[in-house]
Amino acid sequence: MSTTVTSTVVSAVAVAKKRACSTCGCVGHFKKACTAEPILKIKTKNATTAANGNKAEALLCTQPNVKVALETYFKKPIVSISQIPGRKKADNRISFADGTEVLVQNKNGKVEGRGHSVDRRKATLLTDHAELHTLLTGVCKKKEGDEKVTVTGSVRLGKAISEECVNLCLLGTDAATRPAYFLHTNLDLSGSVITHLAIVGTTDFMGAVVANLFPEMDVKRTCVHMSPHLYFQRKGGGKADHAPDDIQLKMRLSPGASKAIPHPVDLFALFATLPLA
Repeated sequence: MSTTVTSTVVSAVAVAKKRACSTCGCVGHFKKACTAEPILKIKTKNATTAANGNKAEALLCTQPNVKVALETYFKKPIVSISQIPGRKKADNRISFADGTEVLVQNKNGKVEGRGHSVDRRKATLLTDHAELHTLLTGVCKKKEGDEKVTVTGSVRLGKAISEECVNLCLLGTDAATRPAYFLHTNLDLSGSVITHLAIVGTTDFMGAVVANLFPEMDVKRTCVHMSPHLYFQRKGGGKADHAPDDIQLKMRLSPGASKAIPHPVDLFALFATLPLA
């Protein structure tokens, strides 16, 4: 086939794709009425979770009974609740009539299961410990058939390194956006109303998180666990994600029992539920 003919065929295919039926995607009847059911773009579970989290942060700013509940908890009037832009560790700023303010990090959705995503970044940006970078890359990014990776080396990946990771991933390094409180919310089925609101101070919460860290990190399949509540995994997401090889930290507030840990501490029990009248 000549170059001219090939180019013509390629161009024709490209035009056909552009003219493809917007309902069913077929290029065979783009000039005719289509009787097919419309193609539904279904969100992934992770995308839905992220969208609901963003909705909850916005609703914290506008839902009247949320403001009333927080005023009752802090025992002073609130002037405004606003969202903090960018990928900061605090999600919302609560400004009070006396001129003070507090920053909060919110987690929305169920407290059991695989947990909330609290951080994602390149493995090399998780502290300065090369042994940790090697472990996370070897375990979380390993493929079927790869050799089993274990915690080795002269420096054990113990509780001190885990504590560094926890402080970095949950609180960040910027004191100006460090959360003073953690909130938890649930939305109704429509995703338009906060139906549950709970709060805990960062000092109490982080104290319990650190107290429950393992003496050494524990490798399980393609995850690295720091405690019953916290584990690293590959972010994933395929072509839909801009950096699927990032390392993600997940947090389970209410982890399920296991043979190794039959009675894990329930971090969610630390939260005080605020009535939404």
